[in-house]
Amino acid sequence: MTAWSTCCTHDFDAPVTSIWTVLADTSTWKDWNPGVKSIRIDGPFASGTGFAMELPDGTVIDSTLVSVIAPQTFTDESCFGKTLIQVEHHVEALTAQKSRVTYALRAQGPDAQVIGEAASEDFPSVLQGLADYLARKTQKEHPLP
Repeated sequence: MTAWSTCCTHDFDAPVTSIWTVLADTSTWKDWNPGVKSIRIDGPFASGTGFAMELPDGTVIDSTLVSVIAPQTFTDESCFGKTLIQVEHHVEALTAQKSRVTYALRAQGPDAQVIGEAASEDFPSVLQGLADYLARKTQKEHPLP
């Protein structure tokens, strides 16, 4: 079976808890991830919960949260034919007010590289969108005088 993997990291001027709050609130994903039109989650943000993510072009991807360990990491899994895609979202504290987020994708199956590359190509812009969203949210909560 063919396997392929990649990862992308981004450093944030935000504590782990602030990042986790946004990641675990799927209703905000469309506000910072340009690849998400909407999300329908079938329960709590917890291991075993399924969700459907609608892309801007109308495509719907069905996924499952296979592992959620708050506030450090969650992994979701999606099947595309006979190819399995798992994305781990890991949040790591660098200091009390700085964190690093890593998106690590593992693909396994006959089209692992092609589907893996397509699924991960927007990781840098998604992480930047998350950073920008957190900065806007922080500015609204603590405006400068």
